[in-house]
Amino acid sequence: MARDFEGPSPGSWDSTRSGYALANEEAAHAAFCLYFDIEVKEARVDSPISEANVGGWVRTVPDTSTEGLENHLKVTLAGPLATGREIPWPPSMHDGGDETVAARLVYILRYDKARWDEAVSFVRELLQFPTIQRAVKAISGALLERGAIPGDELQAIVSDARARSGARLEPSSPSDRAGGGFEPPSLHRPAPPFPGGDA
Repeated sequence: MARDFEGPSPGSWDSTRSGYALANEEAAHAAFCLYFDIEVKEARVDSPISEANVGGWVRTVPDTSTEGLENHLKVTLAGPLATGREIPWPPSMHDGGDETVAARLVYILRYDKARWDEAVSFVRELLQFPTIQRAVKAISGALLERGAIPGDELQAIVSDARARSGARLEPSSPSDRAGGGFEPPSLHRPAPPFPGGDA
């Protein structure tokens, strides 16, 4: 992954209110990618030289299965919802940002308003989990500090934040038992709070 990574353009991101909002939005996208085990190529809030008109994104390895597309829709919704914005129903193909991505996914998945509302509710609920909030905060801070992060470093940033907080997750996978892994609750619906103080 890192070999395809283009370093940040010096001075092309800021720490103003809009910079914080952008970092939080991209961090939420990235945290949800980790939650859904979507491979991330990079997360950034700078304007890289190769795409000077873009202020931030999380670039992933595509998964075109139905489950992969549904997860991608939730990842897309997470950014705006984490910053207090909501993509309206029906999403517009002409927005040019997350709303356009959501509109394309809704079209491909043939979602109706009820399925859309279900996805939005899932994302809202998951954003309330302390583990997700810590992940967003850690990734956002790293993005503000560095401007861009190779995808293979995101898990380490989240794991480090988890270790500093003293939070402990019940090991639920081989990667968790080995000390890695970011595994919030069930993929289908949020579970009760995590053991070890994640109330």
